[in-house]
Amino acid sequence: MKFVGPERGVGLTGILGGLVSSTAATLSLSQRSRDAQDLSRAFALGIMAAWAIMYLRVMVVVAVLNLELFRIAWKALLAALVVSGLYGFYLYVRHQLRPQEGAKVFKNPFELGPAITFGLLYAVILLAAHTAQLFFGNAGVYISSVVSGLVDVDAITISVSKLSGEGSGLDLVVASRAVVFAAASNTLVKGGIVFSTASPQVRKLVFPGMVLTLVTAVATVLLI
Repeated sequence: MKFVGPERGVGLTGILGGLVSSTAATLSLSQRSRDAQDLSRAFALGIMAAWAIMYLRVMVVVAVLNLELFRIAWKALLAALVVSGLYGFYLYVRHQLRPQEGAKVFKNPFELGPAITFGLLYAVILLAAHTAQLFFGNAGVYISSVVSGLVDVDAITISVSKLSGEGSGLDLVVASRAVVFAAASNTLVKGGIVFSTASPQVRKLVFPGMVLTLVTAVATVLLI
């Protein structure tokens, strides 16, 4: 952050954190906003940037694993990405982020969880999604996606992408909605993290962006 200033550095932290774990980045930025309330706008920008990158990451995963699914799901995912990104840009322009004297030093904004943990989570979610489809049909897939998204969006995205491309009978439209529902669910959880751990000013700044992103994602995918 010495080269870009603390405010722009926090925004960059959100972008880089979103590439790995937008949830971890959100938690870290929210917690640190309490100790640097003069950087509230920067923390809100960093959080929105992490969320936007999460939607981009989901798009890339789906495109790599199941191109047919991507051709259906991309509009809703892109819409959510654009809305969250534009709101972050609004925060940047509206509040005119200024370089600060005496730059604050921040630690690593996120920690990588062990690969084995993700592997186990992926296996459990894959089994749950397949079982839910067998016993409850489309509703079961949606429920498992929303519940899984509360914990991790990547595992359910990979699971649904593979299931819908393996002749399992999972309809591509259902799969696309499941992916977006999982991402929206994950966004809602991160909103909860902000409202429970961030400074009051950051909560106030992030709330409109969260609502706009959620409404856009869900409304767009339901039009499919």
